[in-house]
Amino acid sequence: MFAELLLAALAVPVLAQDSEDLLKLSLSRPAAAYSGEMRVSARGQIRTIRVSHAPPDRWRREALDSEGKPLLIIVSDGRTQWTYDVRRSLVRKGEPADPDYKLMDPDEELALLMRNYELKLSGKEPVAGRSASVLEVSSRITGKPARRLWIGKDGLILRRIAYGEDGAETSSMEFVRIGPLPKGQADFSFVAPPGVRVVESRWKPDFMDLEEAADASGLEPRLPAWLPQGFVFESVNVMPFKSGSILHLRFTDGADALSLFQCPPKARLRLGWRSMGPPKTVRVAGEKARLALSAEGKVLDWRRGGQRFVLIGPLSAEAMRKVAESVP
Repeated sequence: MFAELLLAALAVPVLAQDSEDLLKLSLSRPAAAYSGEMRVSARGQIRTIRVSHAPPDRWRREALDSEGKPLLIIVSDGRTQWTYDVRRSLVRKGEPADPDYKLMDPDEELALLMRNYELKLSGKEPVAGRSASVLEVSSRITGKPARRLWIGKDGLILRRIAYGEDGAETSSMEFVRIGPLPKGQADFSFVAPPGVRVVESRWKPDFMDLEEAADASGLEPRLPAWLPQGFVFESVNVMPFKSGSILHLRFTDGADALSLFQCPPKARLRLGWRSMGPPKTVRVAGEKARLALSAEGKVLDWRRGGQRFVLIGPLSAEAMRKVAESVP
């Protein structure tokens, strides 16, 4: 899930007439090759990311340490994705997610976002030497800011700030360098270094509905009966685990996302997030649970009815608890 922080968007260059047009422009599939460097910050963690892209769907992203050495490398040629965790000397090889293959099509997602959020253009500011239009996205429910986007004329999001329920900044991304992809820098293949273990991922990132997931996993998806206002079910994935399965249920309000993992009780999840400090012991329906903070938001981990549940999202601790307690 940390890989999601490495993404930046390009789009087909068309003239944006208003705030909704500008948002659509920034959400379109990338159309031009580029390379650059961005700074990503999430809840106090700061990373420098090198990124290269070539249409239609080739990517290379490298998260660097303080000395400029790669910690995490993600490479996709559109058919295969390699994720190299340098510190663990481990490569995971699998299929990249297809952004066009989702249960909720782009028009539905945009309509959901427009129901829950207000858009406002607030001038222009330069970012990484490029002119950018500033788009403010505020919650219609709370009136508080949710996102601030600096969008270039070609649709590239040059800077992004995300805010939590209390209006405080939770994460940001900003290009410090951006330009055309240099000639000769178009290698989107990957060869594992000698001695590095390569694991073939059995997880296929399909977006299923509930009935498909139940048939594929033999599990009955356990959806929360309560979600924060504006959130709806988006889709579910089935992740193989030994002789069983893990369900990954996704919910969205158009801008923010919640992930709920339904697992066998002893499943160890390798989701890419790391706790920022030790977890706290809390109560969910009177039972012990663990609440931690990660770069992706809060992580609530509890067990019920012989299964383990992990909820990850940007909600308050109280809202996370209410969602968890409503899971049957």
